[in-house]
Amino acid sequence: MSLVTLVLMLFNLQPAIMNHYWVWVIGGSLYFPCLLVITRGKKARIWSSLKQREIFWLLGSSVLEWLGVFSFFAFTGFILGVSYQLSDLFPILITSFILGILSMIPGGIGSFDLFMIIGLQSLGISREVALTWLFLYRLFYFIIPFLIGLLLFGKNLASRINKKWRGIPGIIWKKFTSFFLISALYFSGILLVLTSAIPDAFVAINWLKRLDIFSFHLISSVPSIVIGFLLLVAGRATACRVKKAYWFTLGVIAFSTLFTFLDDFSLFTTLFFIALLIIVFLSKNYYSRARMHYSWEAFTIDGAIYFSLIILYLIIGIQFVPYKHHLHLPKAFVDFYLFPNEKAWLASFMIVLAIGLLNSLIFRYLSKGKSDMLDPTDTKRVRKVLNDFGGNETSHLAFTKDKYTYYYQNSSGEDVAFLQFQNSSNKYIVMGEPSGDSAYFPGLIQAFLDDCDVEGVEPLFYEVKENFVMYLHEFGYDFIKMGEEGWVDLKNFSLKGKKNRGIRSIMNHFNEQSITFEVLMPPFSDDLFRELDAVSNNWLNGRPEKGFSVGFFDKDYLSQAPIAIVKNHEGAIIAFANIMPSYTEENISVDLMRHALDPPNGTMDFLFVSLFSYFQEQGYTSFNLGMAPFSNVGHSEQSFWEERIGCFLYEFGNNFYSFKGLRQYKEKYVSTWIPKYTVYTKKSSFFYNMIHLLRVVGKNKNEKIS
Repeated sequence: MSLVTLVLMLFNLQPAIMNHYWVWVIGGSLYFPCLLVITRGKKARIWSSLKQREIFWLLGSSVLEWLGVFSFFAFTGFILGVSYQLSDLFPILITSFILGILSMIPGGIGSFDLFMIIGLQSLGISREVALTWLFLYRLFYFIIPFLIGLLLFGKNLASRINKKWRGIPGIIWKKFTSFFLISALYFSGILLVLTSAIPDAFVAINWLKRLDIFSFHLISSVPSIVIGFLLLVAGRATACRVKKAYWFTLGVIAFSTLFTFLDDFSLFTTLFFIALLIIVFLSKNYYSRARMHYSWEAFTIDGAIYFSLIILYLIIGIQFVPYKHHLHLPKAFVDFYLFPNEKAWLASFMIVLAIGLLNSLIFRYLSKGKSDMLDPTDTKRVRKVLNDFGGNETSHLAFTKDKYTYYYQNSSGEDVAFLQFQNSSNKYIVMGEPSGDSAYFPGLIQAFLDDCDVEGVEPLFYEVKENFVMYLHEFGYDFIKMGEEGWVDLKNFSLKGKKNRGIRSIMNHFNEQSITFEVLMPPFSDDLFRELDAVSNNWLNGRPEKGFSVGFFDKDYLSQAPIAIVKNHEGAIIAFANIMPSYTEENISVDLMRHALDPPNGTMDFLFVSLFSYFQEQGYTSFNLGMAPFSNVGHSEQSFWEERIGCFLYEFGNNFYSFKGLRQYKEKYVSTWIPKYTVYTKKSSFFYNMIHLLRVVGKNKNEKIS
């Protein structure tokens, strides 16, 4: 480019001012030839490793860069409306670049600018226009790119620091920005609603005036209130991290910024919304969940906010009743809040109705879609996993088909493990521990937690053992002891000894009465099911059957395993229990245990002891008698307060459920009590977790829960 300038000077096509700088142009023209000779000579070692192709790439990129600089500088003058010739501007600009480089100052700041001002003035351009031209050039070609580079450098540096410190700074930053963003959206929405509904209060009351950081009023109260509630919706959607909420939140903040700018312009308010806009724009990856699940915790918080807005409106607005000093408070209340006039009342009603409908439509849109995780139980897949890899004491409950099943596959696409769960609002409540190949349990749990996070739901694990609790604790889960599960040691089970004298008496009595025990193998006849159904209905006595953690009378479910029955001397079934295999060679259990009306005393003891003896002969080593809820929970004063509540229920809740009686009955046979826990995320509410749990565990078998 210096050579081009030199040619222009040789043909006397340059501006007159260039006659004083021909030496610098010659020097600039010799730079590249000298560099080429030095670096590419036979004895040169500098950059000798560069290939011919790389040299052309470097040369081409350099030429394009300098042409870009010249083009942008010329374009800036064109935007300013300056009249000039490119043939006049080109030599002055190139000479200024040469002088700027020779000054050794980064960017040639000062020397380049001084010569350009002199050169532009020689072309008849005023000093003010020349300074403006240079300022815009520096701003858009140097300062803004530098700031962008600084931002990218900071991002790269932060990434390195985050990697060095094992991701902890990133987690802290993510939590801080999300907290700030959500808080700012809620704060903005609340203030907009209040300042629009009762603007005079924010002028007359000092503490409200200090609270109103925006200090502006929109064109009318209706758009302002709508924007305020939209910001509240955006805050909730952002807290739920819904993908669909990203563009919605950007749009709401952008509209708020524009509306603020066009009305009573406030620099602070505009910058505040722009800052929120930038944070949301940079936080796109934060919005990662498929859909919104409006949890009961979130509904409570939002409900409290909306309720508080109404109360604040009442408390603050009462001060501005025109005749409050002349009338008693009750009349002021009635006149001001209920019937100020018909038009105002109707307008307010329509606004509230429209906002409620709009919010409902937005939440419906954000919640739209069905989870891919809600996969109904395929009994063939379940049985294959259990037969190939084994299960546990709750695995057989999958055949009730009242829960969803989450499968995990190995690298070959084979089902190797699964867990079963039910949904309740934003909770996925898992029944027991995973079933299948234990080697794949870590992968199963990690995949399940990841999918739950994408879906935007919180897992809750019900009736799990200590080792599984400790494993989930690594994922940030908290726990509460729910009771103990009784296990009978079949290897050492015997009716000998003084302790079992009463049970021996029952067994002898039943044998004398020709009452028999039998284990029936599937398939079962319709006649048997009709007889069992009659016994079951008598036992239920009109009560609805439960599901989830227990089985229920269903032909398909009962046909999956043997059934133990007790017959009287006439051959009629007076009690039965369906066997619940654990799909191992050591453990066994039963699920439904039902008897006819007014059975002989000791019928269930006879059934249990007969089962123990039967499975002892089959080679099983332990029999699961099930849970004793809240037993041995929260006895210490230092226990968690949640477990202290469990202790209270165990001690004083026998009017609702025989907690103590169940424990005492099972202790006749149990040799080992194993603690069972409920595990939940630390950020979730224990109170609502228990409600969800009771809702699922206590539901009717035919009841749908969402």
